Amino acid sequence: MNLLKRILTTTVVASVACLLINNSAEAHDFLKNPIKERYGLKSASCYVCHPGSNKAINNAFGLKFKEAFKGKDFTKRVHDAKDLKKKDKEAGEKALDAIEVEMIADFNTAVVEIEKIKMSFAEMAKGGILNGTKLEKTSIAEMGKAQGVEDK
Repeated sequence: MNLLKRILTTTVVASVACLLINNSAEAHDFLKNPIKERYGLKSASCYVCHPGSNKAINNAFGLKFKEAFKGKDFTKRVHDAKDLKKKDKEAGEKALDAIEVEMIADFNTAVVEIEKIKMSFAEMAKGGILNGTKLEKTSIAEMGKAQGVEDK
């Protein structure tokens, strides 16, 4: 049980860190420092939350954060704030700061609940969140189809 708990904890840490380094989802850059502080991470792969190169497809763990952030439109709001910053630097920075505060607060709330989720070894492997593994492209395509996302 201790090994499974460690695997799940590692998966949680790496999954959340994945949100930080995904270049296409710039809104998640705000979570970099809170994750480092919470888990003492040095690095992690986006593949923990996203089973393939299409970042619109989430694995079982990534879906938990997508659900927690539903309706917040963080990525769009960050892009809009960056566009605003090009026109009005002070207003754009203020908007980015407000988004960062909200996102970190939502992350801190969501991660506590997500960490409580227990999954079997098989569920983690099939869900694409088992650290050190990657799903077959057909499995990723099936995940994407189930999420309404066509794999590129």
